[in-house]
Amino acid sequence: MDLDGLADRIVALPVETANYGRIYVTGDSVYYIRVKDLEQQPSLMLYSLADLKETDLGKVEDYEVSADGKKMLVRMDRAYGIVDLPKARSSWRPASTSRGWR
Repeated sequence: MDLDGLADRIVALPVETANYGRIYVTGDSVYYIRVKDLEQQPSLMLYSLADLKETDLGKVEDYEVSADGKKMLVRMDRAYGIVDLPKARSSWRPASTSRGWR
């Protein structure tokens, strides 16, 4: 880790109090999982550094971004699906076979 100038590279996001994890940054988009105190299922969140806006992308169990940063593997309701990196809330629906999404 390059510690020189670290304080100049840290940005505090104006988001509500919750538990945050699985942070992934690409360009001006910050993706992360948020769990509020009484929520059962985490939410996939997107914070736009360009617009300074937070967007709730929907309830998920987990996610992983592809090595090229273009696709996202999302786990929801014990099923997996591959989607383009989302910029807005989506109507992800697991297929009935739990082998993929439609």
